[in-house]
Amino acid sequence: MSEDNKDDWGMTMPHQRLDDETREAIENGDPLPAAPAAADWETPANPAPAPGDFDKTTPNIRFDSDLPADDWGSTGTRNTSEENKDNWRMPEPVFRISAGETPRFDRRSDLGDDDFSEGYGTPPGSDPVVADAAPQEAPVAKKSGNGKLVLILVGVFAILAVFAVGLVGAYLVYFNQNSEIRSASNTSAPTPDSTSSETKPVAMPSVAALPQSIDVKGPMVLVDAGDFMFGSDNGPDESRPAHSENVAAFYIDKYEVSNAQFKEFCDATGRPYPASQDWDREYFTARPNAPVIGVSFNDARAYAEWAGKRLPTEAEWEKAASWDASKRVKFDFPWGNSFDKGNAAYDLSSPSDVGSFPGGASPYGALDMAGNVGEWVDNYFKAYPNASGSNPNFGETNRVVRGGHFGSRSSENLKTTKRSYIPPDFQPTHDQPSYIGFRCAISANDPRLGDKLNK
Repeated sequence: MSEDNKDDWGMTMPHQRLDDETREAIENGDPLPAAPAAADWETPANPAPAPGDFDKTTPNIRFDSDLPADDWGSTGTRNTSEENKDNWRMPEPVFRISAGETPRFDRRSDLGDDDFSEGYGTPPGSDPVVADAAPQEAPVAKKSGNGKLVLILVGVFAILAVFAVGLVGAYLVYFNQNSEIRSASNTSAPTPDSTSSETKPVAMPSVAALPQSIDVKGPMVLVDAGDFMFGSDNGPDESRPAHSENVAAFYIDKYEVSNAQFKEFCDATGRPYPASQDWDREYFTARPNAPVIGVSFNDARAYAEWAGKRLPTEAEWEKAASWDASKRVKFDFPWGNSFDKGNAAYDLSSPSDVGSFPGGASPYGALDMAGNVGEWVDNYFKAYPNASGSNPNFGETNRVVRGGHFGSRSSENLKTTKRSYIPPDFQPTHDQPSYIGFRCAISANDPRLGDKLNK
């Protein structure tokens, strides 16, 4: 090989024509004869082709015009005889797809021009690919178990959604039914800190439709539902501070319980009469319209239960005695802020008959809530919320008494915010007179009222 042309050649394996001896050895499995001395390399008899006539990536195909058409790159002695034509073993040709035409889809596929998937053709604009030498089976899509899982999850979600909607609907029905009861009183019934005979409330007329007065073992007046100013910032420490308190609608006795009413209770239940008073031994029996006195807290509660009512809470009592709902004004006395001795049984030697001072009526129409006799309420003597002062008698032992009494010497004791306390087991005797009586109350939505609210 000349030094000048050595870089123009690309080396390929020489191709040797099989002679009869070599072919026979191959067919019989015998050792091959020795290689010919002259290989198909550059020789004078086989000069190097000119640059550009040789494709370095394909078999050595000679393009000499004197080569026969079936001579595929042979470099040995040409043999074109008819009898030797079957001795040829043609190598598998490698076909190249013309760069001028790009297949858009595989003919084995029924996909259209715009449907392409892995193994089914080449999308437009992609590089040419070598065609398969033999047909292949089209891949079969595998079925996945995810579809069943999705269906199960969707079903479970649907069931939960229906269940949730049902719960919401049931709640709304329940809420609407109970809202009718709440709207009648604007708040729940009072919950005193002691046992009460109240039963669960039932549906009742709206507040506007409630009668202003009813009769349950005596006349009672309506106190509407809502908040009011409870306590006072100007009174003693046990009455401080003034604060808003919400109270449900209720009825309260227009008058204090009289001797005649309490005697009826004692005769019906066998309870002893109250102890006589030193200043008037015949007070209980001789004065039936005077307020009963000489009764303990337990006596008062027992009567209220027998009459189908209860004792008022401290907040109920104060609202009924002092609050003007139309003006939203709190009074120091049931009739106003100025004391008037002519409106109350005050600084006397004995009580007056109930209702003797109509000028002293509260805004709701209750009488004798200042003076005459002190009144038990159903609360312990405790400090108000956020109270700054203290009292050694606070706690859950002493009960609250409101309203002053006929023997009071100071009008301060008759104020609607004044609080007094007495041990609940206090039992008056002949030697220890008592000036304490009571009145009753009942919630406006108490079922015991029955048809009384519909008259």
